[in-house]
Amino acid sequence: LAGPWLPKLAQASQRELLLFSAGLLPLALVGWYSCVFRYLHRAGAYAAMNLALKVGSVLIALPLMLATPQERRLEVLFSATLIVGLGCTAWGIWKFKRLDRAAYSGAGFSSGTARTMFWCGIVMVPGAAVYAFSSVADRLIVQWFHGPAEVGILALSFGLAAPVFALKTWFAMVWDPHLVELVATGDRHACRERLQRTIPALLLAFMPLSVLAAVWSDPVVRLLYTENYHRAADLVPYLVLSTGVSVLSLVAVGTIFIASTPRYHPWVFGLGLLVNCGVGLAFVPRWGALGAIVGTLWSEIVILGGWVFLGRVWLGNLKLDWRPAVLVICVTGVFVALYEPGAFLGNESIAGERMLVTLAGVAVAAAAMRRAGVWPWLMPARGDCQERLSGNTVPAPDRGCTRVASVTRPRRPAA
Repeated sequence: LAGPWLPKLAQASQRELLLFSAGLLPLALVGWYSCVFRYLHRAGAYAAMNLALKVGSVLIALPLMLATPQERRLEVLFSATLIVGLGCTAWGIWKFKRLDRAAYSGAGFSSGTARTMFWCGIVMVPGAAVYAFSSVADRLIVQWFHGPAEVGILALSFGLAAPVFALKTWFAMVWDPHLVELVATGDRHACRERLQRTIPALLLAFMPLSVLAAVWSDPVVRLLYTENYHRAADLVPYLVLSTGVSVLSLVAVGTIFIASTPRYHPWVFGLGLLVNCGVGLAFVPRWGALGAIVGTLWSEIVILGGWVFLGRVWLGNLKLDWRPAVLVICVTGVFVALYEPGAFLGNESIAGERMLVTLAGVAVAAAAMRRAGVWPWLMPARGDCQERLSGNTVPAPDRGCTRVASVTRPRRPAA
């Protein structure tokens, strides 16, 4: 905080900026420890640390802020966040010691691995920034053509679809560590077979949600909101469908894990952003917020297609069969686009029709899951992965970004 220009730019006092800056390092360490706990399959430690950070800072700051003058409350909030962050950092180090893992050990440091991680992270930053900007681009386009009222409808649709977003986030947090372990075994056949079985499991878990959203979003919105927001019901099914498409990318991106290079992320996400903006500029003037949601859906389809193209054609290291997924996505998309209340039983039995469609969808999804036997294949068996990971480990190279992490290969039998 070298001069008065920064507090003036941030419209905050120098003390507030000092407290905010001091809290950045503990928050970064807590984020890193949480990531390590995820990949160690320590769900309890992960949940405890994140709950303590998010809930603890509020429980400490709220009573103090009520007893503090208005102009000092931001300092109290930053101070509470700093204190809780330091406490969570200390707890994380203690937890690592209980797991017989040293959080900071000079003997375990590898300069080559550190350089590899650093450059891989640098390469992934542009792609992450581009993907994050896609969610902002929708609102900017809607604001430009229709103003804040239409942006409010768009924001409401995102809020209504939040449970499905949370479901995808949960799956990603559980799936990524298993995917890394599975790829690290070096068994390409087992990896491809498990990923292939995961595709129908995700389709049967997420695509029925799009059907349910198309059937039930309208009565829910009409029950909870005024007439001005009823059009948000038309957006929710498309958002849920786009989430179902994006969750499939968590499987298709396995081609990048196998190739151990993140250099394709900016290109794939950049292409998705171009499609998102192009579709939005083409349809938002006529359709409003719905045009932005359609742009989001096509963006996720293009991103998924990019990963599939890399795995099947460009890199050729993950040749999965995506034809059933394409068929299910198309059928679900047609249902979402064409369904109208009363389409099957008439306007006199709309409530019965909704219940009938719901029961039929749940029954078909459950029967298909049982028939396909996909759930045992959804997550890799930890014992199997750990057994394969006990083989020889090939260190990651010291330069470049050709491998994100160490790759384990099975031992060769003695001659």
